[in-house]
Amino acid sequence: MVHKLASETQRTEAVNILRRQIETERQLIKLYSDTRELVIDEQVRRLLHSLQLDSIKHVEMCVTAIEVLEGDVLYGEDRVELKVGLGHHVELEEEAVKRAELLLRNPWVSENEGLRRIIEAWRNDEVAHHGLLRDLTGGRFTRRRFMDAFSGYRAVARRKLGDELRGLIKKE
Repeated sequence: MVHKLASETQRTEAVNILRRQIETERQLIKLYSDTRELVIDEQVRRLLHSLQLDSIKHVEMCVTAIEVLEGDVLYGEDRVELKVGLGHHVELEEEAVKRAELLLRNPWVSENEGLRRIIEAWRNDEVAHHGLLRDLTGGRFTRRRFMDAFSGYRAVARRKLGDELRGLIKKE
């Protein structure tokens, strides 16, 4: 019984952290927008806009995480439709990562720190998108039950995959 109480407290803590992050991201969205209005350089404006879009994405991700923590099952009824529709997305994400890697080996990109960081950020986003799409098509966003050995195994496998991906990114 103590374990369930502690687990409920941890769930509530996770939800509260995500709610605070949503507020932070909303502040960032406004700041990026306000700053963008003051900037003349079009390249800087585009980069600020891309950062703003990331913050919008982060809000959506946090809201989804809260829903899962509160017991909503993600993609229960749409399993087949999503698997078919997102399969092509996964392939496109893989191609995007390969293109980014190719660009990062190009001296015009690799020798220009600012440009390299832009391409690395793009590549890292694509790697993250690829992982999320794979998880989504695999139905890995369900509520975990305590003492569920399969859920525990999946969590370990996801951690290992994440570690491997981070290792691959750092090697490059």
